[in-house]
Amino acid sequence: MAKVKVPLKNIGKLTKTILEKNKIPYDEIKVSEGEREDDVEYIIAVYSKKELPFDKTIEVRKKLYKELKDVLNGDKFIVAYLVI
Repeated sequence: MAKVKVPLKNIGKLTKTILEKNKIPYDEIKVSEGEREDDVEYIIAVYSKKELPFDKTIEVRKKLYKELKDVLNGDKFIVAYLVI
């Protein structure tokens, strides 16, 4: 059976919902398709202008990954939380 890809727009909306539910600061969300040769389906980048300690940004990234993992049905993806 062919694998159905989750639309990028839906991943962005879901990411926004997770961020708001957990009161995680963000200014921009970018979702793109990964490179086939890297075997990555999606790249999810969350940008924030609010300064956070490095360990907090790692914690946020782990939380996003954990919550998105179930929805993306085992697809391989990268989550980045960047302070700009």
